[in-house]
Amino acid sequence: MVIPETNVDKEVKKQLEFINENLHNQMEESINSRLKVFQERYKKEIEEKIEELKEINSDDLSAITEKIEQCNKELDKLSKQRDSNQNLLEKKLEQAKKTYREYSNILKDNDGNPVISNTADHEDGQQNLSTESASIMASRQEKFIKNLENALIRIQNKTYGIDRKTGELIPKARLLAVPHATLTVESKESMGK
Repeated sequence: MVIPETNVDKEVKKQLEFINENLHNQMEESINSRLKVFQERYKKEIEEKIEELKEINSDDLSAITEKIEQCNKELDKLSKQRDSNQNLLEKKLEQAKKTYREYSNILKDNDGNPVISNTADHEDGQQNLSTESASIMASRQEKFIKNLENALIRIQNKTYGIDRKTGELIPKARLLAVPHATLTVESKESMGK
């Protein structure tokens, strides 16, 4: 059963529509007012930026372009140097592994078993000294190999040649002398104090 709409219902409905339309208009006016304020604020900022850009003349643009080209050349140079350092480290690593294998072989007999001597005569004393020396050298080579492998990882991470303590660049001469260096001479000396 449908209830017929009364005059009161019609009047309430009209008032609600009027209120709704009024609210809608007020909200629209408020939004438009705020939008105009923002437009004016940002219009001034944009105009100021445009004026700044107009002040940059072609000489400035040429200087900027030249600086960018210099930076690109420097980046290319650094990239080639990084590749060169990586090749050097890989060669040193291969040589260190070869030397390590040689020392390891000294420590083994013909069958590949570790050399162990229980006698104490003069010849065995020389053999023990040689074996001990080879053992020490093998241990040093093993450490050197690990350091070189870590240096190669730093190249990949783009942290090679950067002092791990200060963040400064390690001089090229130091890296050539000690390719796995992680500290400048100054940082290393200050750590020893």
